[in-house]
Amino acid sequence: MIATNMQTTKDPICGMTVNEATALRAERDGQTFYFCSEHCHKKFLAEAHSAPAAVKHEEKPPGEVLYTCPMHPQIQQDHPGNC
Repeated sequence: MIATNMQTTKDPICGMTVNEATALRAERDGQTFYFCSEHCHKKFLAEAHSAPAAVKHEEKPPGEVLYTCPMHPQIQQDHPGNC
């Protein structure tokens, strides 16, 4: 039987839900942060001077949503799906 009781949290860079047991992690100010990808992990480490756990999103008018791939943030599209 596969255990389905996993501890999840949000990636502080992209906001993606990640499994704490398998995610990349970093410590800052005594708190552990978890990441969906090496890209988000490196960005967090590079932005050590900024506020932790702040997911930054560009403001869009209501109804106008931009989806960004968490593994390849240069890929953006106006609908959810594979990136």
